[in-house]
Amino acid sequence: RWVFGVLGTLNLAMAARLWFELRANPLTRAGRAAPSGTMLQGYRSTLALLAGPWVRVLVLTVFLEGVVVYGTFAFVPLDFNQRHGLGIGASGAMLGFYALGALCYALFAGRIVPRLGERGLVLAGGLALCAAYAGLALAPGAAAAAPFLILAGAGFYAFHNTLQVNATQMAPEARDAAVSLFALFLFSGQSAGVWLLAQVVDRWGTRPLFLIALAGLALLVAYFRARLARR
Repeated sequence: RWVFGVLGTLNLAMAARLWFELRANPLTRAGRAAPSGTMLQGYRSTLALLAGPWVRVLVLTVFLEGVVVYGTFAFVPLDFNQRHGLGIGASGAMLGFYALGALCYALFAGRIVPRLGERGLVLAGGLALCAAYAGLALAPGAAAAAPFLILAGAGFYAFHNTLQVNATQMAPEARDAAVSLFALFLFSGQSAGVWLLAQVVDRWGTRPLFLIALAGLALLVAYFRARLARR
């Protein structure tokens, strides 16, 4: 329960800091345009973007990505706790290796992106994630699983950043609404993935979870690469 108290306190601190900035910084009020239309009209115009075929491809892909990546990694600490015998705190700390993989991708992205291009990044990121899932399912212990978490972090950001760059360009006439829609589908996929994959964990444990996610991700990568080629 203390976790919720700590998170609530941090959010209050951030809200107070933002409130102070809004009052003290004149730049936060400079050039403020009056909102046009009602909130309902804003929602309608955002949802109207789904009429674009490429928009539908991207939001479907990021929704499924949320299911098979975020949904799966919500259970990684549970896997380390149940199968590898780590405590709750140590199991959660293992996800730091995932963040290390993301950092590795960021450090080398300047070299990797021009060489691989969009379709190459999708393939490389997807293969890295698939290998990571297989490694997590078969790893005999926590130490053996750690490198696969690093691989997963690098693979996810190679794949996801390609999606995100396309999201910023999928509706240039309404870029802010398009990115908001993209985020909505990503986090909706995350929530749906946690719920769906929890059913797997309840029935068969954590190991089959990684194999199911591996199969789903392989199909998703193949689908999105094919659509990128047409694009």
